[in-house]
Amino acid sequence: MYQMNMIAPFGVELINDQPGRPITDIPAAELDALVEQHKIVLLRGFELLEPHAFKQFASSFGPMLSWKEFGEILDLRVEERPANHIFSSGRVEMHWDGAYVDVVPHYSVFQCLHSANEDGGGGETLFSDCERLLEGLSAEEFNRWQQVEIQYSTAKAAHYGGHISVPLIGAHPLNGQKTVRFIEPENEDNMEVNPVHLRVLGLDGKADESEFLRGITKRIYDPDVMYAHAWRTGDFLLADNHALLHGRAKLRGNTSRHVQRIQVLNR
Repeated sequence: MYQMNMIAPFGVELINDQPGRPITDIPAAELDALVEQHKIVLLRGFELLEPHAFKQFASSFGPMLSWKEFGEILDLRVEERPANHIFSSGRVEMHWDGAYVDVVPHYSVFQCLHSANEDGGGGETLFSDCERLLEGLSAEEFNRWQQVEIQYSTAKAAHYGGHISVPLIGAHPLNGQKTVRFIEPENEDNMEVNPVHLRVLGLDGKADESEFLRGITKRIYDPDVMYAHAWRTGDFLLADNHALLHGRAKLRGNTSRHVQRIQVLNR
């Protein structure tokens, strides 16, 4: 039904080897198992789905998160006067989805309607594997991170915002695996477009907050734990939001990139 390739440093790619076969022919349970094992599943060679069919596909993995501002499908594309930096052409900081809502999504389900890489460049979605990140820490670093809690604040200029306080190290709610919950504070591209402010709690008296945050950020962007996905038109991608942090590289040249996203809650 498809050809399977491993993605470095993590993830798996499924390429449709039977033109015309719909993506819905792959059982949801099979894709569930692949996401649990690899954290990211990329699907190529399948026909794009119109909105109703895209929602049907996503809902096969669990209930969809619906936002009062736009419903289930978020259109990620550049706006002329963006209220939030996810709609700008600049870099989007590393974060996890659902930080400011009561229920954090399990899956992010994407389909790419148009890729800027075909006539411009940039706009790669960046995924950082929290399990790999934590495995690379020394025992001393891990213990220090476990003591830290971070307060985040951002204005609700689009569909999310507010004030939260979150431990730096948490647990995946389905498998118990340790994970990292972090929103990157420094983003030179979008400091004037709905910036995030934070305060670190739990550091010892001698620790420098800025230095500590730079250390976390360096770890997150380490090539050994980060996958940069260069979108192609027609791509589908499933990502485990509990196990990953994600962001976006700056768009270069043509900014016509158009990706749709649906967030799926735990079953």
